Amino acid sequence: MGAQGTASFTLKTGLINTSGRLDIKWVGYIEKSTGCLSGAFFSRGEDLRKKVGGIMEKSIIQLEQVRKSYVGDDGPITPLNGVSAVVPKGSCVVVTGPSGTGKSTLFRLLNRLEDPDQGRILYRGRNITEWNPVQLRREVHYVVQQPILFPGTVNTNLAYPLSLQGKEMSQSEMENTLARVGLDKSMLRRKVEDLSGGERQRVSLARSLTLNPPVLLLDEPTSSLDDASIQVVEEEIRRFRDQGGTVLMISHFQQQVQRLADIHWRLSAGALTVDGENS
Repeated sequence: MGAQGTASFTLKTGLINTSGRLDIKWVGYIEKSTGCLSGAFFSRGEDLRKKVGGIMEKSIIQLEQVRKSYVGDDGPITPLNGVSAVVPKGSCVVVTGPSGTGKSTLFRLLNRLEDPDQGRILYRGRNITEWNPVQLRREVHYVVQQPILFPGTVNTNLAYPLSLQGKEMSQSEMENTLARVGLDKSMLRRKVEDLSGGERQRVSLARSLTLNPPVLLLDEPTSSLDDASIQVVEEEIRRFRDQGGTVLMISHFQQQVQRLADIHWRLSAGALTVDGENS
C-alpha cells in the first residue's frame, strides 16, 4: 500500500484527528497490515412485538434493492443481488449464510468501505453517500473478525479512538470497558503482541465500545473465544442493545442466533431472506 493508498485507507477507517487531517501516528504499521481496523434472523415473536412502540419503532438502517458484483476468475460474482431489508433501532440482527455469500460484503457496504453497484442504503433516513465518511464510521462502527491492534499496550489501544476526537479516557473508564468484555484491569499493561487470539478479539471489541457508537457491526466476534468468554460477550451485546444500541452480527452458530437475534437475515445465492421471505 503506497502513500495514496494509506491515506485512503486511513480516511475510510476514521483515523482522522480533530482538525480533519490525517493522523500519521500509525501509518507505517497500517501499511504493513493492509487490513481493516476494527476502527438473517428470525423474530423472537412476542419479545420483538413488545418493543414496537418503544425503541424499535423506527428503522435506523434501510437497504433498498442493493446489488454488488465482483469480477472473479471464472466470471462475475454477485453476492448481493437486489436485496432489501430494514434494521429497527435498538434491535439485534444476526446474519447467517454459507461462506462467500456476501455477509462481509454487506458490512463493508454499511460502513462505506465499498459502495453498492445499484440501489441505496439509508442510515437515519439519509443515503449513506450523504454522510461524512469519518462520522458515518464512528456511528456505524465495524469490528472486523481478525482484529488489528496497534503496537504497544492494551492501554494505548483503548485510549486511541477517543484521542482522535481530543478526548481522554480515565483509568477507571478503561478498567470498566475491559470488564464489559470479561478482561481484568491488569490487562491494560499487557503488550498486544503477548495476547492470545481470544484476548485480541475482546480488546478489539472493547476499543470499539469506547466510542459508544449507535450501531455496531460485529463480524463473528466470538469466533476465537471459549464458552465462558462467549457468554460474557453475548451478555455485553444484549446490554448494548437493551440500552438502545443497534447490533448487526455475523455468526455461523445457530444456537447463537437463537440466543441473540431479534431478527434473522439469511444470505444465500445473492438473496437475503428475512423470516422466510425472500427479498
